[in-house]
Amino acid sequence: MSSDTLQSNAESLRDAVTAAYWIELHDRYTVANVRRFRSVAEASDEVIDRLREFFLDRVYPPADRRMTRDQAFQNLGSVLKSPRKLVPLVGGTIFTVFKMGRMISTALKAAYHTLEAYLESEALERELARKATERGWDSGDLLDRQRVADLIRSIPEARVRRFQKETMALFEALANVQLLRSTLDIMSSSRAVMLAHPQLYSDRERAGLEYGESILRGGYDLFLSLSSGQDRLILETIRIIENDWYDRLRMAEPDSQA
Repeated sequence: MSSDTLQSNAESLRDAVTAAYWIELHDRYTVANVRRFRSVAEASDEVIDRLREFFLDRVYPPADRRMTRDQAFQNLGSVLKSPRKLVPLVGGTIFTVFKMGRMISTALKAAYHTLEAYLESEALERELARKATERGWDSGDLLDRQRVADLIRSIPEARVRRFQKETMALFEALANVQLLRSTLDIMSSSRAVMLAHPQLYSDRERAGLEYGESILRGGYDLFLSLSSGQDRLILETIRIIENDWYDRLRMAEPDSQA
């Protein structure tokens, strides 16, 4: 088998892993599943639907949009690793930073956890794809929900828990809308610096910043619209749903054909 064929198969399997996990996420955030838990019974259908839409559209987009997300974060990473490109951004946001004083590190937590959630989802998908390859599976095997469950069970618990932990941390940061507003101000200032220096920042690098900003802005809009107490209710819903899903998956009987 040629290297091109192997690469194509690997990409196809990775896309299948992404699609399979996306379906798992979709199903556990349906209204019917959330309604199983009395402790979050006060969450309205509308709030649950909006949470699921934001989660699956911005935080963990479907496979056909994953390349856009991945490329955006990779381009943003190249800016953050380059002093030549990072210094002008810091200078451009210095007024906002000065106003915030000691709160700056807290304000940037949402941006940090956005990146960490991305990195953890990448690591989880790579591990799932590697395990599927070891079993000799192709993308069609991941259409079987039982096989997907068996595959997830084969991953070390710490890996799955890290992804869940960073996802939870991201939503907790998004829920602090006052600080998130400051984070968005900093990112907006950075975007203005990029636009003013096209010779230094490529369109792709600017698009990377804009993608990260769009995730935070979507979270800001979501939590800003909630009535008092509903923000904590959303966080509790995520915590309960994630723990319940993984606990039930671990206790289920493995598929003997896997």
